[in-house]
Amino acid sequence: MTDIAPKKEYLKITSGEMEQPFEWSVGKPGSRFLMELRDNKRIIGLKCPKCGIVYATPRNVCRTCFVELNEWVPLSNKGTVMTFTVLTFGFVDPSTGIERPVPYTAIFVKPDGADTSFGHFLDETDLSKIKIGMRVEAVYEENRIGSLLDIKHFTAIKEPEAKPKEAKKPKPKKSKKTKAVKAKKTAAKPKKKKVVKPKAKKAKAAKKAAKPKKKKAVKVKAKKAKTAKAKKVKAKKPAKLKKTRTVKATKAKGKKGKRAKAKKGRR
Repeated sequence: MTDIAPKKEYLKITSGEMEQPFEWSVGKPGSRFLMELRDNKRIIGLKCPKCGIVYATPRNVCRTCFVELNEWVPLSNKGTVMTFTVLTFGFVDPSTGIERPVPYTAIFVKPDGADTSFGHFLDETDLSKIKIGMRVEAVYEENRIGSLLDIKHFTAIKEPEAKPKEAKKPKPKKSKKTKAVKAKKTAAKPKKKKVVKPKAKKAKAAKKAAKPKKKKAVKVKAKKAKTAKAKKVKAKKPAKLKKTRTVKATKAKGKKGKRAKAKKGRR
């Protein structure tokens, strides 16, 4: 027996037109959202009753509060570009099975009145004309089937650019345990009483503050008195000296006179 080698078979995967037969349920919120696009050309969102975040793409539960969402809010067909990219490499669009012609621009747009954004397409591929924060408006298909692609694309509109704001972040609520622990701590800590100073203490403090000033004044007066006395002494000293000189002179004269008389007597 001779072994016959199997023929080599090469598998090819093409990115041309192909069918992708599968279905999935978009749920109640998704169905309502898509029906509004199809029937009324209107974007709607769901608002959280707890934190107030408005979701542009519908969901059953708030992502932060985990609360069921039931309040529908009408949103505008106008919005703001949050981010964008211009694609130059083609690939099969999973929603249609058809390769999308390149180049094309993918954007994330936040409709007016919403706190979140969703992905779609922009009808502009010139990078110099696309900016984050630019204003755009939805353009709808004529034949709508109840799909996100019922919005054909978004187009730029002549409105002032908006600064994209971050989505609202709800404040984390404190648990009952933390509240109880804080209550115990506050109860354990004695409250500090404010010490009120009596008027007598204030009066003493005022007196102490005033005393140094008085001492300085006394010292100045004492210095002035000393200087005045010194001046008087200096003024008096020359007179005393004159008197002493005259006294000495008279004494000397007296002595001379006595001597002269004594000599005459001897003669």
